Amino acid sequence: MSFTTLKFLIFFAIVFWGYFLIPKRFQWAWLLVGSLVFYAFSAWWAIFYLLGTITVSYGCARWIQSLSLKQKESLVGVKDKNEKSKIKASFERKKKWVVVLALVLLVGLLVVVKYTNFILKNVESVFHLDSFALDIVMPVGLSFYIFQNIGYLIDVYRGQYEAEKNYFKFALYISYFPHVLQGPLDDYEAVSAELYGTHEFDYARVVSGAKRAAWGFFKKLVIANQISVVIDGVIKSGGTGHEGLSIMLSVVLYAFWIYADFSGYMDMAIGMSKMLGIPIAENFDSPYLSKNIAEYWRRWHITLGAWFRNYVFYSVLRSSWCTAIRKKFKKSKYLASTVPTVLALAIVWLLIGMWHGAAWSYIMHGIYHGGFIILGTILDPVYDKLHKKFPKFYGSKFMSAFRVVRTFTIVTIGYYFFATGAPSLSLSLLKGSCHIYLAGFVQFLSNNLRELIIIGISLIFLIYMDFYNAKGDKPPLGDVVARQKTWVRWTLYFVLLFAILFFRAYDVGDAFAYFRF
Repeated sequence: MSFTTLKFLIFFAIVFWGYFLIPKRFQWAWLLVGSLVFYAFSAWWAIFYLLGTITVSYGCARWIQSLSLKQKESLVGVKDKNEKSKIKASFERKKKWVVVLALVLLVGLLVVVKYTNFILKNVESVFHLDSFALDIVMPVGLSFYIFQNIGYLIDVYRGQYEAEKNYFKFALYISYFPHVLQGPLDDYEAVSAELYGTHEFDYARVVSGAKRAAWGFFKKLVIANQISVVIDGVIKSGGTGHEGLSIMLSVVLYAFWIYADFSGYMDMAIGMSKMLGIPIAENFDSPYLSKNIAEYWRRWHITLGAWFRNYVFYSVLRSSWCTAIRKKFKKSKYLASTVPTVLALAIVWLLIGMWHGAAWSYIMHGIYHGGFIILGTILDPVYDKLHKKFPKFYGSKFMSAFRVVRTFTIVTIGYYFFATGAPSLSLSLLKGSCHIYLAGFVQFLSNNLRELIIIGISLIFLIYMDFYNAKGDKPPLGDVVARQKTWVRWTLYFVLLFAILFFRAYDVGDAFAYFRF
């Protein structure tokens, strides 16, 4: 059930009013029922996958918690240090095996459902076998809620917080409808208190959340869907039948399409959750204003980057083989620090590419971005020396603007791999970009003139909002609008509503870009 459908709006109205009308002690239970209904409407059969992963994570987390309690009890009265160490080591091994069991089940499910046919197709290609692909349908949101389950389990294992005792409350944390399909990957400790707590109806908070959600609807229905009308034929065909400038413009517009689509979903999710009194994590921070690729990934899909940093990158750096590498290069601080970091980054970016989809194009996209980040890590000492030697030049507005344009260009080139979902189509797009025919480009502009005008005007507002938010020293624009005179506020609200109703693209589906991941 997509956020942009009438069915969802009716669903949310029922959940919203029911949430504030029922006795407060039942609010979290009402959200759980609503979230499960929401997911069942998306794909009724997929709810068994969702409940299965919840059950595995809940059971294993409680098991780990039980072992931690037994460990404390076993240490009571033990004074001998060696004996204490043995007891701790014994229980740590047991807890580690519980985590391994959970990871095998959760990651195994993800691999089987998401990657089986990808593996089979590559085996067929290598050994020239007849096709034996399986009819496996991936449940929507699987990649997101499995990662959220894994993060929770690892945090419990690390002792960051105790395992949730109530199965149904834990089920709400995983299945909460604003984040279950497409994130953000909310941290349990950050969201649980508000998720399980009670909330009064707060008019100012509801209005603020509704404005955030409305901006998300504008991004999705007007910007992303209008762009989709223009570029779908170009991207999906690998540029076949289109000249170079049309292809390049389409890839640039794709960059704004996926941003407006994905961040629009997040605005809706964050806004609607705020209306209920439950803050969830931000996932975007003006990413196209980043000055390098590493910064871009700190500002794009923020919670995914944080997840890989916390549960993969640091785990690899702390591993025994990275420790061995540091010892091997102990005479060189640079190598002792850089080599393990590069290896950890290589693993992370390979996995990020694979996470996005079971196709070589996504893996190539991950390697492409990872390559720039690894290169930046290797050259860090050089950059530091240059910045110290030429501080005025590197701190100038010109250099800042150049770095932003350079980073956006690198990201956009990366979309040649990402947008098509197939290496052959990506190669076709790249080749097609080299064949420029001005008359064909003029025809492309003419054929899409109405949509391009709407897109151009809409992008001015989007870019302005990003610049405004990136400054960080000003109050949220929504708060600024709220302080204006009544006629000014309502004029702006009606303009936004008018734009959504009259400039949305009606011949484009309601699905969001990241549903397929």
